[in-house]
Amino acid sequence: MNNHHPEEWTDAGGVKQLSCVCGNKWPCPKFKPKKPKKPKKPKKKSKLQKKIDDPNSRLWRNKADKAWKELVFIHGGAKCAICDSNDWLQAHHLIPREMTSHRHVVANGILLCASHHKYSFELSPHKAPVAFFGWIIKSNGMRWAWLLEQVPSRSNPATFKDIYLGLEKELISIKNTVKGEQHGMLREQKEISGNQESTDQPQPSPA
Repeated sequence: MNNHHPEEWTDAGGVKQLSCVCGNKWPCPKFKPKKPKKPKKPKKKSKLQKKIDDPNSRLWRNKADKAWKELVFIHGGAKCAICDSNDWLQAHHLIPREMTSHRHVVANGILLCASHHKYSFELSPHKAPVAFFGWIIKSNGMRWAWLLEQVPSRSNPATFKDIYLGLEKELISIKNTVKGEQHGMLREQKEISGNQESTDQPQPSPA
């Protein structure tokens, strides 16, 4: 502690004087003024925190991409739209994903196997686009009509974060609905098995 600090007193003439509490005249040679505290520098944000704070960062875009793919898988019934295969399934953007306005629109996605997505020269959007869109016109006229109504753009007023939160909300709703249906089916099965057990029990013989 600093035991040297000024003390005010009044002399016989009524004049206010300053002296140190130790008895020396003020300013006291033993007095050590406190150094002013340096203002704390604000902590630098980590790279991850910067990405989290930026609603249009690649982190939120990747999260939205993942949620979009999961919804396309659910709506596509986990099978290829062309051949009904369950192997090597991939989500394809009908309107290219470079068009940010439709990048995360679930209706813009179609579930295809790897062959019909990228490798088939007879029917795939990458190797045979004319044949692929001809197949859409024949097999799903409503989807083709929807595509004709769209006006794709490279800009989107919504942020990737808002888009992700909306898709995640839809995913949670679908999963909760599925869980409810599964619980209902299990309850029915238990009731049926319970009724069967009661009917299978031997009846008491009449006296």
